[in-house]
Amino acid sequence: NFRLFWRMAVRSFFQSEDTYGRLTRKRIAFLCLFYTVWPVWTAFTWLCFLMDDLLFPAYKQQPVEKPLFILGNLRSGSTFLHRLLSRDVETFTSLTTWDIYLTPSVIQKKITQLVSRLDTKLGGHLHRLLYAFDRRTLGQVRIHPISFFQPEEDENIHLHIWDGYFVTFLFPFMDEMPDYQHFDEALSPEHKRRIMTFYKSMIQRHMYATGKKYFVAKNPAFSAKIETVAEFFPDACIIYLVRNPLDMLP
Repeated sequence: NFRLFWRMAVRSFFQSEDTYGRLTRKRIAFLCLFYTVWPVWTAFTWLCFLMDDLLFPAYKQQPVEKPLFILGNLRSGSTFLHRLLSRDVETFTSLTTWDIYLTPSVIQKKITQLVSRLDTKLGGHLHRLLYAFDRRTLGQVRIHPISFFQPEEDENIHLHIWDGYFVTFLFPFMDEMPDYQHFDEALSPEHKRRIMTFYKSMIQRHMYATGKKYFVAKNPAFSAKIETVAEFFPDACIIYLVRNPLDMLP
């Protein structure tokens, strides 16, 4: 969504006064880091997507059989259930933070798998270094336990097309955003199709590269798109978690 990406830049640098994205010192530091890293990494990632089409075109025929989606309000226990089910590695596979941001393409996953096997044979020094880095960075986040190597909300995958709910966490200009919170009712059929076609292709790439059969995801943001999810995944199973608001809101 190039228009949205451009509008976020304009609002951030020139129209952020009296908003949650006003130009504080921390905000300026974030914007400098973001616009230095993200556009370059996005261009490289899309180059990898194009290479997938050339080198691994069979991923497009990868079936997504009976995917399981865990939905519900925030703070309803979805992370706990998601990670509990994902520990059954013989049955389920999920997108980890590493998969979402660093290796969303087949070719990136294949290269990572090769490096991982080589590192294991050489004593696992790279693994230990990465896990130590993980604990000292993402491990310090207190919203909920976050790790490069733990399953995470794959709604984040839409950052690669800059067209999803999590854009609002980085750029809090809600008046510029499509109405993701009423996805099924508010977005046009073409817009919904564009977003969900990309999402499904990401799952197909992941399952093709990992060889797993069943996919499990948890996304509170998907609670607004149940009808669209059912359209794209007609045999999907959905678990909707309910928690007393008096327990959830605190």
